[in-house]
Amino acid sequence: MHCVWLVLLSLSVIGRAEYTDYCPLLGPVFPAPKLQPGNSTSARVKHGISKAIGNVSEALRSSGINLNNTAVSLQVFSAGDSDLFHFSHTAPSIRNATKGVREVDQDTVFRIGSCSKVWTMLLLLIEMGDAVLRDPVVKYIPELRHASGELRYNTAARADGVNTVNWDEVTIGELEMGDAVLRDPVVKYIPELQHASGEPRHNTAARADGVDTVNWDEVTIGELASHLAGITRDYGIMDLAFKPAKMKQLGFPSLPETEIPPCGPLQACNRSAFLDGMLKSHPVVPTASTPIYSNAAFQLLGYVLEEMTNKTYQELLQDDLLNQLDLARSSFSAPKDEYGVIPDGAAMFWNLDLGDETPAGGLYSSARDMATFGRAILNSTLLSPAATRRWMKPAAHTSKIKNFVGAPWEILSISHPRVMDLYTKGGDIGPYSTKFALSPDHDAGFVVLVAGDNTLPVSVEVPNLVVDALIPALELAAKEEADRRFGGTYALDNGKNSSITLTTDDGPGLKVVEWINDSKNMVEAMSVLFALGDPSQASVRLYPTGLEGSGKISFRAIMRSPSQLPAQTGPFGLSCMTWVMVDSKKYGNVGVDEFLFDLDSHGGATAVSPRALREWLPRVDDNGW
Repeated sequence: MHCVWLVLLSLSVIGRAEYTDYCPLLGPVFPAPKLQPGNSTSARVKHGISKAIGNVSEALRSSGINLNNTAVSLQVFSAGDSDLFHFSHTAPSIRNATKGVREVDQDTVFRIGSCSKVWTMLLLLIEMGDAVLRDPVVKYIPELRHASGELRYNTAARADGVNTVNWDEVTIGELEMGDAVLRDPVVKYIPELQHASGEPRHNTAARADGVDTVNWDEVTIGELASHLAGITRDYGIMDLAFKPAKMKQLGFPSLPETEIPPCGPLQACNRSAFLDGMLKSHPVVPTASTPIYSNAAFQLLGYVLEEMTNKTYQELLQDDLLNQLDLARSSFSAPKDEYGVIPDGAAMFWNLDLGDETPAGGLYSSARDMATFGRAILNSTLLSPAATRRWMKPAAHTSKIKNFVGAPWEILSISHPRVMDLYTKGGDIGPYSTKFALSPDHDAGFVVLVAGDNTLPVSVEVPNLVVDALIPALELAAKEEADRRFGGTYALDNGKNSSITLTTDDGPGLKVVEWINDSKNMVEAMSVLFALGDPSQASVRLYPTGLEGSGKISFRAIMRSPSQLPAQTGPFGLSCMTWVMVDSKKYGNVGVDEFLFDLDSHGGATAVSPRALREWLPRVDDNGW
């Protein structure tokens, strides 16, 4: 279940230039391309991906990766119910395996490891929304609530923030919960932790111990969901105490029986044993300080879900996801062997029952089902669009400037040709490895499922190949479609000299080629309003805001000029502050940078309104739309 960051290779640059001089708003610079089955845009993207990736097997071999003992299932998909690319590889060892499928395809079942955390998070959001994310965990787990109460009144225990997790601080979001519950303390839902958190609260000595004891009153649901609870990674299942001979050989002392977890490698820990172990586990860092990956957090979230709904996790999975999305090849427990890829020697991992830790990393799925699952997230099929937007956001930085952590997203920031984020989740369990990725800017995503002897390099290199091909293809498709939908000239025909001409070029967004209102040059007017200097050097570009409805779509104009760029290059330089300037110039309470397009039934613009001018300009030249 260990997550491996997807390492991105250099991307092809759209338009042969970065967009650093333009400083668009964060987000897509064109509306996401409409990738519907059978439409021309989808066909061009499919061709671009296929041409760039080519033969995946050959590409991997050229990188020195052997697929003789590794099965692969890759699916690239869009929100518009379009499968953009599929590749399956069946290794000779899989064809000759004693169990499982003989041919890998889109419906072959793999174990998805820690990608299960995304499923758990979606269940939390479906059931409770995101309001509970600020709740303390002790509200829902009585065992932690009791411990938290003891800590509250024990100064020594409270000071021990190293050896004891303060469960009152851990939120569901740091573990992982719904949208509204992410700030709930975990102890709200797990009484065992609430009990533990209560003990230090009334014990001065315990409260002072911030090293050995978790203050469960501080642990919120949101912190659990986003790995910000500061608690242990695992309990029992990965403990090295079950390899005493090896550890002694390495120089570690023998452990008394009382210090060895009673469950884990051979038998999954039940609730009682797990929570008892959590209460004895040292905290790693303070809550809400730095992300620390935790499978235990998601086991707690599973208990929170069950406490909130009075249903088992397995029932929730079946009712809220498998039935709703018709995911026939996804399950809580191992399906029949005939549906899965089971490398020889891997039967133990195929059948391994993770018990209560299943919400953290025990689910099964296929490439087709994972694509359907990803499509449901992109389309907000099971959540409101607002809840989805809140979910698809970073919760914390990491020490690597382009890697962020969400709930439970592993977010990768790409800067070519513009800043964009991929919301990914990796999962590994035994010989199975998964990479799942969504690009909200493009309404697209992909999943890579791998099984065999050589999963790690394959599960890194295949996503690299996909990203190198997919992002440029989607960026180009979005630009070409935007030019057809919005490019051209809009003008009045009533004798008033008012018009605007839009196009696309090597830069981002819709370029304003010319803009006249009642014979006045509006680019010059904007240069005056925004102090751009020489109007001949000014650039006005329109970017989508994401606001759309009732046959209309909103854009905002960003005005830039080379003479406007400050010379300062330090951290307090003002080289890219457009987000501060948007809507800063109002005329009658309407931003002078606000534009609204009227759309036909196919999504093409029929008119545009620079809204501060209180005028609609019909489209007279439609660029062939």
